[in-house]
Amino acid sequence: MSASTKRLAIAAEELVKAASMEVDSVTQLKLSSNLESLKESFDSKLNNVNQVVKTLSDKFDVGINKLDQNQGDIKNLLEKQNIIMTKQNKISNLQWAYAHCEMGAFQYRDIDNRNNSA
Repeated sequence: MSASTKRLAIAAEELVKAASMEVDSVTQLKLSSNLESLKESFDSKLNNVNQVVKTLSDKFDVGINKLDQNQGDIKNLLEKQNIIMTKQNKISNLQWAYAHCEMGAFQYRDIDNRNNSA
């Protein structure tokens, strides 16, 4: 192989390497652009998901607060109902006693002396 052929072969090799590097840099630019586009798309979708989760969380919190309020209201209503029933029971007992009250219908016991009745 002559010196000029050898130089031509080396130059051709260098051209192939340079062309290969050029293709690699173009490919890298395309890949970089595609990756950036994917990143922006992913960020956008992630933001949408975060907004949906935040909205659902807020609605859930409102529902929990409303449930707590309703539970408190029910507790208060039950307590009031219990008071009303207790008063109604006392009134009912007094009405029965009044309806069945006759002279001498009741025996009274002396608290100090349990064997004696008045």
